[in-house]
Amino acid sequence: MQDTALYQYLLGLKSPWIVSLNSQIQKIKSMACGFRNIENFKTAIYFHCGGLNLYPC
Repeated sequence: MQDTALYQYLLGLKSPWIVSLNSQIQKIKSMACGFRNIENFKTAIYFHCGGLNLYPC
């Protein structure tokens, strides 16, 4: 709960948005059954949660 309040203050985000993002990250974590290193985990989070358009133009 304290982390949520900190994120709200620092980023100006609302609680449902933070809970949703955390849920997505937990889903990524469970799908992978562990990552070899933290960089692969960060890449997966950016890929799934970043909202990037990866289709060619």
